[in-house]
Amino acid sequence: MTLTDRVVAQLAKGLIGHRKLFSAIFLAVTLFLGWSATNVRLDPGFLKLIPVEHEYMVTMMEYM
Repeated sequence: MTLTDRVVAQLAKGLIGHRKLFSAIFLAVTLFLGWSATNVRLDPGFLKLIPVEHEYMVTMMEYM
């Protein structure tokens, strides 16, 4: 058995041995991220994409 095989076997034992803990952690993270996603607000920000200092844009802004 090589060193890589032993390391993989130990990691597998550790992960499977603590699967309930990892499941609880991932569930908590998923719930938190789902809750925080409800607070996302979309802002297309058209005016952020154009050079408002340009002379043509200044004229456009006057007539908006």
